[in-house]
Amino acid sequence: DERILGQGDFVETVLKAAQENLDRKSMIRALGYDFNWLVDRVLGLFGLSF
Repeated sequence: DERILGQGDFVETVLKAAQENLDRKSMIRALGYDFNWLVDRVLGLFGLSF
């Protein structure tokens, strides 16, 4: 309902941005990158261990 959601262009822009963000996150996960990978990578770059 336009009274609740506002202009159609605004809603479409927000939905498109949300989909792009979801697509990017899905691609990153599909490549095997997660928080643990990031921690290991940063520790390795700084020569640290956990």
